[in-house]
Amino acid sequence: MSVAVASWWPLASLVPMAALLVWLRRATLIEVDPRQRDLMLALRAAAFVAVALAATQPVLVRSGEWTQLIYLVDVSRSVGARGIDEAIDWAADSAVRARADAVDFVAFGANAWRVADVDALRALPVNDGPGVAALDRSASDLERALQRALALRREGVLGRIVLLSDGRFDGADPDAALERVRVAGVPVDTRPTLPRRAVDAWLQRVDLPAQVAAGAPFEARIHVGATVATEATVALLAGAEVLAARRASLRAGDNDVLVSARVTEAGAARLTAVVRARGDEDSDNDALAARLAVTPPPRVLYVEGRRESSAYLATALRDGGFDVLVVGPAALPLQPAGFAPFDAVILSDVRADRIPLPTMEALAYYVEQLGGGLLLAGGEEVFGEEGYADTRLEQVMPVWFKAEHEPRDLALVIALDKSYSMVGDKMALAKEASKAAVALLQEDQRFGLLAFDYHFYWPVPIRYVTDQAAIDAAISSIEASSPTNIYPALQEVYEALLQVDAEVKHVILLSDGKTYEDDYEGLVTRMAEDQITVSTVAVGDKADRELLGDIARWGKGRAYAIDDPTRVPQIFIDETQMAQGITIAEREPVVPEVRKPVEALVGLEPASLPPLRGYVRTMAKDNAEVVLQAGSGGDPILVRWRYGLGRSVFFAADVKNRWASEWVSWPGYGRFFSQLVRETMRQAPPGQTRLTAVRAGASVRLTLDVVDARGRFRNDLRPELELVRDDGSVQGVRLEQVAPGRYAGAAPLPLEQGAGVRWRQGRTVLERALAPVPESERASAPDRALLRAIARRTGGRYEPDPAALADPAGRRVDRRQPLWPWLAALALPLYLGNLLLRRVRLFEPKRAAAD
Repeated sequence: MSVAVASWWPLASLVPMAALLVWLRRATLIEVDPRQRDLMLALRAAAFVAVALAATQPVLVRSGEWTQLIYLVDVSRSVGARGIDEAIDWAADSAVRARADAVDFVAFGANAWRVADVDALRALPVNDGPGVAALDRSASDLERALQRALALRREGVLGRIVLLSDGRFDGADPDAALERVRVAGVPVDTRPTLPRRAVDAWLQRVDLPAQVAAGAPFEARIHVGATVATEATVALLAGAEVLAARRASLRAGDNDVLVSARVTEAGAARLTAVVRARGDEDSDNDALAARLAVTPPPRVLYVEGRRESSAYLATALRDGGFDVLVVGPAALPLQPAGFAPFDAVILSDVRADRIPLPTMEALAYYVEQLGGGLLLAGGEEVFGEEGYADTRLEQVMPVWFKAEHEPRDLALVIALDKSYSMVGDKMALAKEASKAAVALLQEDQRFGLLAFDYHFYWPVPIRYVTDQAAIDAAISSIEASSPTNIYPALQEVYEALLQVDAEVKHVILLSDGKTYEDDYEGLVTRMAEDQITVSTVAVGDKADRELLGDIARWGKGRAYAIDDPTRVPQIFIDETQMAQGITIAEREPVVPEVRKPVEALVGLEPASLPPLRGYVRTMAKDNAEVVLQAGSGGDPILVRWRYGLGRSVFFAADVKNRWASEWVSWPGYGRFFSQLVRETMRQAPPGQTRLTAVRAGASVRLTLDVVDARGRFRNDLRPELELVRDDGSVQGVRLEQVAPGRYAGAAPLPLEQGAGVRWRQGRTVLERALAPVPESERASAPDRALLRAIARRTGGRYEPDPAALADPAGRRVDRRQPLWPWLAALALPLYLGNLLLRRVRLFEPKRAAAD
């Protein structure tokens, strides 16, 4: 206990006041007994002291652990009679056991009422809709309940809110109210109510795409709740037709069930999700309506160089919901208008010289200006005499093409690390890889091999490949020893190649260790300037991968970093073929490796991709995305990029039964190419528009967020939505702008009716569906995760011990009692007493003795 004052300066007035009173005592003309005069002085002084003390605004501060419990009891329909009765019983028992200094009760649904005690809570009049004389059970508005609880908080006590609810709130967003509660220092303890039914499964929500094409498969995510673990069948229906059904093992709580379906007719499809669970005691919440905007199927122009092989891809795309027109190269349009009706164009195994120049220009315009999608697939005919290199389509594509021609005048040198770390399998594999490279060369091409450790020597000086046996024998004689020193070896290779007159000079540098510092950038840059390219192979994690990668970049070659030495022979073969100018790779089957997961791979396991028996070698452009590649660090297989308003994709293999023979029999073939074409084709007008519809009692609140393709809010619109009720009536709802890019409005919707909400703008169609009752009333079990989050956010407890509800947990609160009213009240009778003594004599004046 202590006393605090607002200011001390009023006490300074006591000194001059005391002097004044003493002077008045001496100068008074009133003839009274001195004793009465002293008493009057004392009363005046006491009154002045009381006033001065009151002016300091003193406050008596007492610290204690006084507590107040405010029970918020959810009595909305979603809780049910079983849950409400149990919650009231628990509140009554805990209020007695907690022994709080103050207890208040608030019942809430769509509105909130304060009640005097538990008996009044039991007798509270309720109804199932808005009303003046009763509590509205049609919704559960936590924000209103929290606001009412804060209004009941008393001064000088430690407040605590006890929330008894199922956590299924559908009123206003309670986040702001929860934040006010947290800032006010009022913890919220939460306790879930009992489910309406002991065994119940219900549908909470159905998530559908904003729109789908007719005949295209789509996925619906059906959110199912359950009070206990049980077996169920979840289905998606269009009228009486079952589009998809799936058996699911439901766990207690929330469950997501994913089903795949398709709708064949364009228009607004009204779908129904249904759950049938074993032991379900409540069938009223087992169905939920949803609406889906179905557009006409996208059109694809499929140009196949070998018409007899077109059935594989054409059938897969038609099964995927596309309208496919198959033609040969001779039927290609010459003007952009001929491509405009199609959402995507596929060129498969078409020779470049069979595409007229006007058609190439039209295709480029179609992609760049009309936003079309172009997929170019490889094949034997793709790279004929001149190929697509230096054509208009090469500008559109995300790769650089190299034409296939006769082997070039080539001088190939392998700089092979033979340091002691290469002893064993690595050295043996490197020597075999070098022999394999020699075997690919023609007799009129030149080969050299320089072996190095700290020093270097030429087992095979640069020479024509006329005696392969002698070259192989020289390679076999190499022995590993000494540490690694790359620079002198690379300098020697450079000087040797400067003396060679060849069209192509290429170096393959292999090392498995660290080396000494030197001016590698200067050396390799000079090599590149003299038309000598350098590729590097770093073997193992001890190799100087950063330096070798830089050398390949400076030398305009390729860098390989591998942990498995058995890959060295194939790398040497690939490098030799590329140095020779061979752009078609037909070798051992290669399994594409996923470098970047994209939409085309959704639902497909990367490990399930089948091998390819051949592909076309290209080089990805700088800004392109390599999605699939031929093994780790290999050639690009699937590359994409955005070109102007559209997109172009290159698939290095074919799409039929030659190189992709194992793909056409793969179950994922149709899905892969359907998804690839769907993400490549011309897109709907861009933007990030989002439509939300939330029921609140007998009305629906609608919100539309409109953002353009550049992420900017679209303002000053006058959007109008269509509310299509289940009884067939249609109401237009005009939305008003409430924030940048956001528009909101509301419309009445009877509880017993569902509705669909639709917004159209050009080709964009957004639809949402509303169930016949608020979402909160569909759920049978409490949302325990939300109740835990509320307790955690406010510093409260989840499922608290009833006896410990009023436990202050170490917190204390100060009670402040102002003292100035008492001091002011004391000054008044003292002053009145002084006035009274002026009229009433308590003592007779003393007279002098008679002479």
